[in-house]
Amino acid sequence: MLRLAFLLITLCSILVGCNSSASHPKEKTDSSAEQAAGASDTTPTGFRRDWLALSPEKRQTYYTNLCSRVEAHRLKLAARWKKATTENTQQQILRESRTYIFTVLTDTILVCWYNTPWDFNGVSEQPGQGTIACGYFVTTTLQDAGFRLERIWLSQQASSILIKKFADKAYIKTVTNKQTDKILRFLDEQEQSLFIIGLDIHTGFVVRQNEKTDMLHASFWPQRKVVREPMKTSAIINESKFFMTGDILKTDSTIIKWLEGKTFGQ
Repeated sequence: MLRLAFLLITLCSILVGCNSSASHPKEKTDSSAEQAAGASDTTPTGFRRDWLALSPEKRQTYYTNLCSRVEAHRLKLAARWKKATTENTQQQILRESRTYIFTVLTDTILVCWYNTPWDFNGVSEQPGQGTIACGYFVTTTLQDAGFRLERIWLSQQASSILIKKFADKAYIKTVTNKQTDKILRFLDEQEQSLFIIGLDIHTGFVVRQNEKTDMLHASFWPQRKVVREPMKTSAIINESKFFMTGDILKTDSTIIKWLEGKTFGQ
């Protein structure tokens, strides 16, 4: 009898537990950004995964609002930076800024530009509309991420000039004589970060993330559009003889200029 009573109590406990779970479902684990967006189809920065399904008009509105939100967040960090009085506080804000710039570019802004057609004379300022040249792709997306810059002038310069504007000498790597393996090894050894890369006649971004090294650029060949692809298999990388990379996130002066709204110009 005692054994039977024990079994009945156990069974009741299981049933009560099941009913409790049904009446109190597990809380969602959406990020605060997703909750703010009011949708579960977004990334941690609020980027809509159904971006390509939106009409051109809705994309334009969405992207404009996105850039406004980025600027609003930059201003919040800038206000904290202005009030920071200790080295520890300043370093914390710089770390937060680096993380934000990296995430909002690689997770959102650059993704919006995927498949935008390339053209040598492309100067579009709206993803998916018109065409974009490689230099303009870099400067336009940096501008949309909150960097103040002379977009047209910088887009028309040699990639080495562009890189030197955004990266200190200590974080610039140059490889010549078609030593592709050397630049690939160097980048594969780096921690997560975002680089501007200059080639013989081309420029773009290199994203080092999750132990992978990707080229993200307005490709003139063979895709003729904005793509993200493994750097090792990029046709343009494997045809180039000259490589220069600049880590724009490790350079304190670059992050500080972003915070203070100072211009990267001539």
